[in-house]
Amino acid sequence: MKMLLPICALLMSTAWSTAVWSADKDPEQLIHDITERVIKRLEAEPKLRNDSPGLIALIQKEVFPHVDFPYTARMILGRSWSDASEPQRTKFTKEMQKLLACTYTTAFGAYEGQKVDYQQTSWTEDRQEVEIRSRITQDAKPPIPVSYRLHKAESDWKLYDLVVEGVSLVANYRSTFRQQLQGQDLDGLIKDLAARSGQDCKTKG
Repeated sequence: MKMLLPICALLMSTAWSTAVWSADKDPEQLIHDITERVIKRLEAEPKLRNDSPGLIALIQKEVFPHVDFPYTARMILGRSWSDASEPQRTKFTKEMQKLLACTYTTAFGAYEGQKVDYQQTSWTEDRQEVEIRSRITQDAKPPIPVSYRLHKAESDWKLYDLVVEGVSLVANYRSTFRQQLQGQDLDGLIKDLAARSGQDCKTKG
């Protein structure tokens, strides 16, 4: 899957951040430092890459607290978010989190020594959002451009989107789900997501 290696980079840039991820830190430097730490962890514990339960537990503990899932879910659903009830919003956000946990587990397993080369960083005028550009490189393969989008949520920096080769993860899901919602209601989409994430985790477990 084309997205797996860049998503692995997302994981490497967010894990191990419980103690240091705050709004008064430079997010670019944080991502750089954290990437180095996680690469060392994966290289020191190669068996972890094939341990799906262990990876999921690691993701839920170290990564997900630093991703703004409600904000991401709202951006993905677009107009449908405004029409959704609060229980529907909660369920959709939960199922998206479960789906990404399975996807990220595969991404961890796909790590084979990729490196992150950091490029330009762009801030919004009010410095409440930042896009950190990088390239994922490995031997004998073209580099993959990856951008991390973060915003300041209260006192923390939170990840909300990943752009790979010019394609936004949020925009990609939004387009896919918009098409699905033309033929079913939101409850149906949520049910499909639950079935998909459950099957994906079973397949990878």
